[in-house]
Amino acid sequence: MILEESLKSLEQEFSADFIRVHRNALVNRRYIRQLERHNDGTSLLWLQGVEIPLEVSRRQGSELKRFLKEK
Repeated sequence: MILEESLKSLEQEFSADFIRVHRNALVNRRYIRQLERHNDGTSLLWLQGVEIPLEVSRRQGSELKRFLKEK
């Protein structure tokens, strides 16, 4: 399926279910398994059912950390 909407508009429309982790990626909140932070400042996000982690941008990292603390 191809969507014509921007990620920004999708993020606003589905903010209760999805969270932005990078400028080019939204993930479903319920599939977040673990956030892995490295000493060099990079962060990787592990999702249920996905074997390869996603890179989390530094800009989005703080919001993601807040979400995980509330979870």
